[in-house]
Amino acid sequence: MGGASEHRCLQALDADLAKALARAARRVRKSPDRLLHELVFEYLRDQADYKTAARAHASIKRGARTYSHAEVKKRLGLERKYSAAALKTLHYGSGRADGIAPVSTRSPDECNEIRG
Repeated sequence: MGGASEHRCLQALDADLAKALARAARRVRKSPDRLLHELVFEYLRDQADYKTAARAHASIKRGARTYSHAEVKKRLGLERKYSAAALKTLHYGSGRADGIAPVSTRSPDECNEIRG
């Protein structure tokens, strides 16, 4: 897109709205045409999302099957293999400032031998 058609859209705006758009465009370092295009696109996408959610809500109201968070995790194979406490120990017990546990291919016995 681009060209004269976008400029006609901007010319159709009233003066106050055009000034506000120009200020907003300067703040985000985009042309007013580009910002207007992005805003309209975002609005249309939001409207499509709203319609999808409204259809889903109506379907649920009519008795469509719903799934709990636990059911979805199970169906997708995302069940936790470690307890929250074990994960916390793995994550924070590494001693690294970033909290990422180092990965080792050594067995626990080999690690203990190395530590001495």
